[in-house]
Amino acid sequence: MSKAYAIVAGVLILASGNALAEDASDGTEAKNFYVVQNTSTKECMVAKSEPKDAKFVTIGDTSYATRKDARAAAKQAGCQLAKKKSSDAS
Repeated sequence: MSKAYAIVAGVLILASGNALAEDASDGTEAKNFYVVQNTSTKECMVAKSEPKDAKFVTIGDTSYATRKDARAAAKQAGCQLAKKKSSDAS
């Protein structure tokens, strides 16, 4: 099972590109979106911040510059995205 998580993490890291890079021109950070999974339902969603509740875990160890990038990475990793609109899983 941990091998599967390692593969998912690798895919998410490769798909992220420069999502964590700062914009040197104005000193602002890129927006961060995370792929998180509800531990009881196993559904994934895109969150605006890293989960603080033990009910959610981050899939992979990276963030994405846009919600679209995070959703694409979740789909590529095989996560079942929740049917409702992505939300903040804090």
